Order: sequence, then structure tokens, then C-alpha cells
Amino acid sequence: MQQGTRLSPTRDCEKDTWVFFRGSAATKSSGDFPPSINSIVEQQVARNIAYLTELAGKHAGETVVVVTHGGVLSGLFRHTFSIPFAAPRRFDFTNAGLNVFNYEDGNWFLQTWGDVSHLAPEGRSDGEDP
Repeated sequence: MQQGTRLSPTRDCEKDTWVFFRGSAATKSSGDFPPSINSIVEQQVARNIAYLTELAGKHAGETVVVVTHGGVLSGLFRHTFSIPFAAPRRFDFTNAGLNVFNYEDGNWFLQTWGDVSHLAPEGRSDGEDP
């Protein structure tokens, strides 16, 4: 699916994609995406990693704060731990959680994942895998 496309042409032209997006959350979280979706999402993750790597390189030795969507975090987590994209997600992430990655010598390292100690208990919620 392309951003900005109308729903009806997409529904008519890409039935597998439409069925996937209208399908259950269980199907979406399993990693069982139609091939066209896998390709699109993998390309997006690759662009995200390339940009974050470029940003880290430009600011070596500095602290950079990035506020982003859970999908970017999920992709960086998978990249950092070499988890294949098609593998089901077996890690949790929370909305508004603090996640700290370090970039050193061409490698990403996870320092903190899902820290929600800054939130009141009633403000915490589990994130959905996009």
C-alpha cells in the first residue's frame, strides 16, 4: 500500500494486502505478512536504520534524543539483535517507554529497553507491534 492511495483502488487492486490489513491482530503480530507487505516494511526499516546510523555518526560522542513510533523501535531492536524480520516478535515494548541505544564502532547496542519508571502506574500501557 502506498501512502496517499485511496482505499477503494487499493482494495480492488491488492486484495491480499487489503485482507491482511482487515485481518486479525493475531495474524499481524505473527510476522505472517503477504510478500508485498514484508518488502515494503523491510525497506522502511532499512531506511530508518540508515538514517539513525547517519544521525549517530554525525553526533558521535553526543547524546541525541529521538522521539519515534514503536515500529521504528521494533526495527532497531531487531537490527541490533539480528532478529530476522519475518520472525514473530518475542519482545515487549510499552507506549511512552524510554529506550536507550548506543552506536559505537559501527554497531548498535541496547542499553535500556522499555523503562516506564517515569510514568504513573495508571499511565502505562502495552504497545502494539505495527
